[in-house]
Amino acid sequence: MSNEINHAPEPESTSNPPAASEAVVAPWPTPWLTYVVIGVCTAIFAYLNLAQSTPSFSQVTEILAPSAVSIWTGYYWGLLTSALVHFEIWHFLFNMWWAKDFGKLLEPTMGRLPYLIFLAASAVASGGVELATTMAV
Repeated sequence: MSNEINHAPEPESTSNPPAASEAVVAPWPTPWLTYVVIGVCTAIFAYLNLAQSTPSFSQVTEILAPSAVSIWTGYYWGLLTSALVHFEIWHFLFNMWWAKDFGKLLEPTMGRLPYLIFLAASAVASGGVELATTMAV
């Protein structure tokens, strides 16, 4: 008796694996939610900087970025909406640049709904910290 095991010969492969230059890479999902947030911020920025002479400007501004006193007295949505408001061009450009880079990494990794919840929670948390540290006059 022999301890050798006979194996059937392996069939020859009819196709070779692709070369490194021919490898197919799955495309990274498009971060649509990130682009929508950037679009909303852009629209708000344009309105705040181009529509200052319109009759509704002060009302829209109070809705989008209510004062600390207004938030303390019931305008709670301001904790969320204030994250979308940027008055200065440098602030707007810097935040949109980072929103794009951050969103391109996190949105495809987390998924859209968890990323949306993360954005909303971050906005409310940062608005809350700002509110807690703001002295209302």
